[in-house]
Amino acid sequence: MAGVYLTWLADALRGAGLNVREYDGWKTRARSSGGYSDQSRPWGVMWHHTASPPSWDGQKDAQYCAVGDEDAPLANLYLDRAGTVWVLAAGATNTNGKGVATSFSKGVVPANSMNSYACGVELGNNGVGEPWPQAQVDAMFVVSNVVNARMGNRPDDACTHQAYAPDRKVDPATAAAVQGPWKPRSCTSSGTWNVDDIRVECERRAATPTPTPPTPSQTDRPSLALLGRRHP
Repeated sequence: MAGVYLTWLADALRGAGLNVREYDGWKTRARSSGGYSDQSRPWGVMWHHTASPPSWDGQKDAQYCAVGDEDAPLANLYLDRAGTVWVLAAGATNTNGKGVATSFSKGVVPANSMNSYACGVELGNNGVGEPWPQAQVDAMFVVSNVVNARMGNRPDDACTHQAYAPDRKVDPATAAAVQGPWKPRSCTSSGTWNVDDIRVECERRAATPTPTPPTPSQTDRPSLALLGRRHP
């Protein structure tokens, strides 16, 4: 099918240190319209939650989003509860539906047009109080910043499903269930993450240099108790 496909997704995300799984056929998967219409897109990253139960975590969620639903593919990427990124589709997807005109640094996405302008990411969570593991939240910030940097967008070119479709969507939610030091405010009675808090944190993390591992001469020899310990 015609259009631009984000075939770099898996390598770019893996290069950023994320655990990545590639769903079979993802490089040619897209909604019926095919790939993005030009090299400038996507203009931003859309944050969603799956509204699926914890028992669907991983393969079942990924399968549903990639090929299982009648409107699949439902997203370009899916993040499971452990923070593993599943790459589902390189072309435009059916992840956003109808919504309001939304501004990004490259321009204004017309109403009801987000599917062909954004990279959609589904985060595995039931959205009604299931804990959000820090590993998953941290991975999502990396994903958002990597995609935006690759596309020449700003780090704050991020939007939630609720901000785009406020009359019918609440995702991602709930803010009170987010684990770790970053705590988004709630902006709806359902606990939707405040989109401004997401954007500010994307900018903060993009501006924070990745720590350089010390060389052997800069650190003491590790004790035997630490040898073989896996990094979190």
